[in-house]
Amino acid sequence: MNNTLYIYQFIGWLAAIAFFVPLSIALYRKQIRNTFFTSFIIYWTWAGLVNIIFISGIVTNRQILFVVERTYNLIDAPVLLCLLFFALPLPVVKQKLRWFIPAYLVAEVIFIFITGLSGTAEIILVGAGIFAVLSCIIAIISFNLWGTKKIQSPGSPQMFIYYALLFEYGVSVITFLFNYIFPERNNTGDSFFIFHIATIITISIASYGFITYSPKGKTPQRQKLSKPKEREVEIRYL
Repeated sequence: MNNTLYIYQFIGWLAAIAFFVPLSIALYRKQIRNTFFTSFIIYWTWAGLVNIIFISGIVTNRQILFVVERTYNLIDAPVLLCLLFFALPLPVVKQKLRWFIPAYLVAEVIFIFITGLSGTAEIILVGAGIFAVLSCIIAIISFNLWGTKKIQSPGSPQMFIYYALLFEYGVSVITFLFNYIFPERNNTGDSFFIFHIATIITISIASYGFITYSPKGKTPQRQKLSKPKEREVEIRYL
């Protein structure tokens, strides 16, 4: 049992650290000025800070931890929807999000005000948020892969960010069902273990996008090295 606990703690710390990998890659490769990647760097860094609060035990007050957890669960989907809206190059999806996001936020505020954020209200809001984000990501990937105007190729760095988000929120459906719909069947340790493993896989997929991204106008190193050699041959046989 102790070995299992240590494994859970190790995976938890690994997942918390993984959230900061995109930021580290972007700083190292000087991608921090790219709006698209910066949006998701901020999103995952924020998630990493929240996870460290729970993993590290810095905050021990249960009431504070409860408020942080509920706040994170409720604003995660709206924040990600806003990031997708500003980062999206697809006018069709963006136009739908332009009215959907304000409507979703207004409905969420009214719902919280009326219900006082009871257990049932939180289930509905979190579930609606997961559904909204998943629908948006699936629409983005579908338009990019099978739309008439393909803005991104299937293997582009930006698409790997979308693949990562699709996997992350796909797993969120499972954790949502066990945490909110079937809590009597839920084991907290196992639930967090699934979440942390999913986080590591998510960040691994996204990291490939950060690593393979190359700013426009940047000449690959191979081309730079080949030019002097061609010039040398030209002079030799002139």
